[in-house]
Amino acid sequence: AYIGATMVGSGTGTGANLNITIAAANLSLGSNTVTFTATAGTCSANLTNNATVTVNALPSNSLTVSGDEVCDGEDATVTIQSSENGVDYEAFIGATSVGTGTGTGGNLNITISAANLSVGTNTVSFVATNATTTCSDNLTNDATVTVNALPANSLTVSGSTVCEGDDGTVTIQSSELGVDYEAFIGATSVGTGTGNGGDLVITIASANLSLGSNTVDFVATNPTTTCFVTLSNQAEVIVSTS
Repeated sequence: AYIGATMVGSGTGTGANLNITIAAANLSLGSNTVTFTATAGTCSANLTNNATVTVNALPSNSLTVSGDEVCDGEDATVTIQSSENGVDYEAFIGATSVGTGTGTGGNLNITISAANLSVGTNTVSFVATNATTTCSDNLTNDATVTVNALPANSLTVSGSTVCEGDDGTVTIQSSELGVDYEAFIGATSVGTGTGNGGDLVITIASANLSLGSNTVDFVATNPTTTCFVTLSNQAEVIVSTS
């Protein structure tokens, strides 16, 4: 078999169909015309029919990609810049497929479910596939999705018992250093404090307290990542008349 004047393969007839493999190095993108010379002993002849080998281009593999920074439990987005129109993209974390999308010719966003993400750094790789030719290639660039941990939400809390007109206090045991805590009675913010690594006491003004039992909820926020969580435990501040 020849492409132009270059011999690109050979084989010996068996009386059945004969397959000749042509190395990729001998093929060009587009249409490649293959001619054949048949030889028996010292006699040879060119076949009257030619074969055509069509080589389809791979999708572009050097696109720029980027990833989100999110809090634990949130979905994340990865972006493929200048995606090729009509090309299918599949995102992977390790060997797990975590999202797909079809190129638009512009930036393509693919959503990754929180269930597929781990706290810390998640490396996302991509495979691009031409849906018409089925030719595919791995993108050379990976995206990074950073998942920040939430503050601890199961801390032990307690509240004081005070007389009517006195301020009350709530205590968050083993508060996380640098984490901001906000206390609520209903939807009203009644006090704040920053964790010190030990027990944190927040004062609640008497104006925010009612006679009887006052249930206090807490929201913990990491000021660096802005990730927040509602503590699972509540405190009770008891206001008595005497």
